Amino acid sequence: MVVLGQCDDPVTEALLGTGAPAQDRGQVSTEDLQLGLSMRRVASDLGVATMSVYRHVPGKDELLILTRPQPAPNGLRFVEWVLDALSGTRLSRHERLYVHIMLVSFVRGVASALEPEAAAVRETGLSAGEWLETQESPVETLTLPHLRELADADTFDLDLDFLVRFGLARLLDGLDLYVDGLG
Repeated sequence: MVVLGQCDDPVTEALLGTGAPAQDRGQVSTEDLQLGLSMRRVASDLGVATMSVYRHVPGKDELLILTRPQPAPNGLRFVEWVLDALSGTRLSRHERLYVHIMLVSFVRGVASALEPEAAAVRETGLSAGEWLETQESPVETLTLPHLRELADADTFDLDLDFLVRFGLARLLDGLDLYVDGLG
């Protein structure tokens, strides 16, 4: 039986996406499995014998289940909380779920910028601003009048907290208009 967590087995790490970063190891994706790849192909991609994969999962269906994100109990409670908050509106059940997915997608999208940025700072020892100062600006060499105006003003500082507040406010403003138009 495969148990999630730390392990020393490279096949389990590759199958579950744990251990070494994806670029340093074989990786099995849901898309690969859905495209009809065989267990032999999965084993080849992971650099192991086919029977090694079968020691961990009995077949492709079970492998697909392992690679599919599973809902977390707290995540489900959060979905329920949002659906409950929207239950007094004119939104249909499906629209309430779409609103939840839209909001979570927006926040995740903004949050996805945080980790690569932190990794780049660790790698280079430079903040985003410091790193940008070392680069040749495409704004200088291309015809980009609006970006040039921003660059010349030198007053714009990307604030992700502000971006989240600004973006959520605009999403919710639009949602408010949409709900008002329903009835």
